[in-house]
Amino acid sequence: MEDERVGAFKPIFNRARGALHPASPHARNAALLPFLIHVYPCNSTTLVILASDFHSNTWHTTVSLEQLNHLKEKLACKGAFLCFLQSLHEALCSSEVVIELGGPASAVGGKGATSALLKASLSAHGTSKDLSFTLDNLKSRNGTDASATLALDLYNAYFLAQNRILELEANLEEEKQKSVNVLDAILEGKAASMHFRQSSLPNIVHNEEPPSWSGATSPGVLLSTQSPTPSINLGSYLSPSIPSNLPNEYSPGFNMTVADKTYKSSESLLTRAKGLCRTSALKLCEENSYSRSVKKAAKAVKGLVELHTDSSGALATTTIYEANDCDEGGLTSYQGVQKRKYRELNSDLITKIESGGENRSAKTDTWARRHYMEWRRDLGLLEKEIEEIPLPEFAESLVKFFCMVKKRNGDLFPSESLKAMYRAYVRILQANYKKLRMEGSYSGAIVDAAKDTIFEKARIACVEAMKHSLLHGANTSKKRKTGILATNILHDMLLLDENQVATPSGLCRRLCYYCIHKFGIDDHMELYDTTDIEFERMVSDQGTAIWNYNERKAEKYKRKELFRAIIQCDDKDVVECFDKYFMHLPPKPLAEEPRRLFLAPIKRPTTTVWFRHQNISSRTLQEWYRYMKPRVLEDRHGMQDSMNQPPCLLRCEGDCQKGIDVDENVNMPAMDMMDENGNDKATQSGTSGNNPEIQGDLGEDGNEGDAEEDRDEDDLTDVD
Repeated sequence: MEDERVGAFKPIFNRARGALHPASPHARNAALLPFLIHVYPCNSTTLVILASDFHSNTWHTTVSLEQLNHLKEKLACKGAFLCFLQSLHEALCSSEVVIELGGPASAVGGKGATSALLKASLSAHGTSKDLSFTLDNLKSRNGTDASATLALDLYNAYFLAQNRILELEANLEEEKQKSVNVLDAILEGKAASMHFRQSSLPNIVHNEEPPSWSGATSPGVLLSTQSPTPSINLGSYLSPSIPSNLPNEYSPGFNMTVADKTYKSSESLLTRAKGLCRTSALKLCEENSYSRSVKKAAKAVKGLVELHTDSSGALATTTIYEANDCDEGGLTSYQGVQKRKYRELNSDLITKIESGGENRSAKTDTWARRHYMEWRRDLGLLEKEIEEIPLPEFAESLVKFFCMVKKRNGDLFPSESLKAMYRAYVRILQANYKKLRMEGSYSGAIVDAAKDTIFEKARIACVEAMKHSLLHGANTSKKRKTGILATNILHDMLLLDENQVATPSGLCRRLCYYCIHKFGIDDHMELYDTTDIEFERMVSDQGTAIWNYNERKAEKYKRKELFRAIIQCDDKDVVECFDKYFMHLPPKPLAEEPRRLFLAPIKRPTTTVWFRHQNISSRTLQEWYRYMKPRVLEDRHGMQDSMNQPPCLLRCEGDCQKGIDVDENVNMPAMDMMDENGNDKATQSGTSGNNPEIQGDLGEDGNEGDAEEDRDEDDLTDVD
């Protein structure tokens, strides 16, 4: 697998700036030529770096797979090896690449240099890290051959890129034509669903002799100037009553010439002509055609339309009579000649036809997509949209996702939420492949993550995650509970395999647990600001190892006005945890210099150093604190408001006194903590019972947790 990853590195051509070593006397005034660098994999395990100014400096080096892995660990880059290669590719493609010449190099041209370094800046996890490669000098004929090879490779890359651009331009024109054809097909299909037929009515003109009045009623005649156009025969729906005062020249029995043939009545015209006119009322009816019938559309027509030729010789429609709004068919008055204008097709209707309707589950899909993208970001994977990830990779990632996904506060999702999340991914994939099929870029079957075999492991992982949620009580409704400190539940955290001191991550989480429950650090930001110089290992007179926590040792660093009193702990497990943690920490330049206590663990350390020089983020410590902070169980004595009760640690001005020993009160019954009235005794001892600062901290913490739960529950309001 590693060989394939190295072979996946794409070749690079880039321009690098030439510079002299800072120790050189001519470093500031040097005038060097720019370098052309070429980085490419010569085989599956080796990268080649070639740089030349095509004059007197040609340098090269080879980087093996082992050297790349060592560089990845040295820079403390998280994530997979492919992610590191991608970051390295971006660093070497930037405009900040420098070739630094060393030795007795001249100020002009850099002649005589004996060493060279390729320097670049690699961006990983939001931080910039400097990297460098040592280059070897190619002299005489070797340098000339390397320069010639570099120039030829550059020409070949340019030739391939030019051909690719021409091919893509041709494909782009083809796809544009496909899109136009698809849109035309959609619009024609919608018009055909209205049962309108294509019309090929030829030009119609009046006979020179005015027709005579027959005195009989006749169906309304509607003629169109547009050919071809979808139309419908309205003769069966409209039978207007013709008044007696109608002039002879507008009688319905006039003769008309159609394709060199004369028809003597409008009845024969309705029988012979297959395409009849749509006035603006019918046009508007077609735009809103989903709730109207054709008969109602015909009744909405307000008038009789006649064809005539204008001054330019083109055909135009005119309205001769308008029907009264109260009388659907009666012709009442002559309105003169008025131009009838058609409305344009509404763009909103076209968008609605193309999109195929509204997605009622859009909110759930967005919620599921957000959790998946946050999970990829936490693992250090490349940020890609779900539609851009290949199907095998996405199916494999879903297996890991459902095994690891949790809420922002660290709690498990309910089983119904996990099911809704998987259904959302099914809908996202189906919508994407339907879109690709409409665009003409995909002709296969629609991907269905609920049935396809490639997603079988993902479905099994989702079911297992749902079972795990049920077994751990994630489906129960969360309510604010009151009562005594649940130390027995918190103590069970230490028995989990992932919280043991055998691994760096388990050791770090166990240390966080003891800092909260043994040394009274009761906020995630205080955990983040805790330094290593605040802890000191001592030995008592009896020879017992003790760890002291003295916050005043970091007084200059923290700049606080109030500090806790010194807290000591001689618990055997606590001493072992702190001893092992400080033994595996990386060295410091100065022992007195403060450094944050919680450092990022190395996943698989190969040396005695288990932790990087990188701090654990405050967000991670916030999740740990929510998971490990003191909790309360339901009280059978009916305490009304737990938010007004003091915490396990009672704070005073200037120091921190321990109110309840956690280990000694594990099996203490609830009655021992209450007085006769059912109130907590701790509230009546000391000054913390009515301390607004303590109550305010607890209230804010409780509201924050409830808000997080509300956000996660509100995300599922529209689950199908």
